[in-house]
Amino acid sequence: SSRLKTILLIAVSGLLGLALVERIVRLLGGRMEVSSNEGRGSRFSLLLPMAETVASPMPETSLPREITGPVARLAVLVVDNDTRIVEATVALVEELGHRAVGVTGVNQALPYAGEIDAVLADYRLDGDETGIALIEALRAIRPTLPAAILTAEPQGPVRAAAEALGVRVLAKPVEPGLIEGFLASVSMAEVQAQ
Repeated sequence: SSRLKTILLIAVSGLLGLALVERIVRLLGGRMEVSSNEGRGSRFSLLLPMAETVASPMPETSLPREITGPVARLAVLVVDNDTRIVEATVALVEELGHRAVGVTGVNQALPYAGEIDAVLADYRLDGDETGIALIEALRAIRPTLPAAILTAEPQGPVRAAAEALGVRVLAKPVEPGLIEGFLASVSMAEVQAQ
C-alpha cells in the first residue's frame, strides 16, 4: 500500500534510526543484513518477503473494529522535530477524515491549544524539549486535552511519565490502525459529550 511505501521510504532515506528500521523490517517478516568496509562505509540490506498478492501492511487485528457509532471530525495537532515525519502523519490523519496541523516544536504548538481536539506528539523533540513537557504545557491551557506520545522508547521512564498524565503511548513505528483507534476513541468521546 502507499502508506507502507511511505514508511519504508522514510526508513531507508535515513529519517528513522537504525533500531526503528530494524523493527519495521521485523514487523514485515524480513531481516536486515549489514556489511562494513573500514574507511569505505557500510551497506544495509533490507530483505523482505515477496507477497503473492497485495495485502494490508498491518494485521487485521490492529484495526479498531470494535469502534462503532457516530464519530466527530477532529482537529489534531501533530508535533515532531522532523518535518517529513510531520508531513506524513498529517497526511495520515487527514486520510482518516480529520483536520490536522503539524509543527516541529513546543513554541509552535502552544498557540493551537484552544483550537485542537487531540495531540499526537513525538517524545524526543529538539534540544531538551519532550512531548511530555509539550502535553503538560498544552494541558495548562486545556486540562482535558486527549494526547498520545509516539516514541521509539515505549517502556521505562517514558511510559511512566506518560501514564502519570493519562497519555497513551504508541511505539514507533506506529501502525496507522493504532493512530486511527486513538482518534476514533477521542472522536466518540466528543460525540457522547454533546
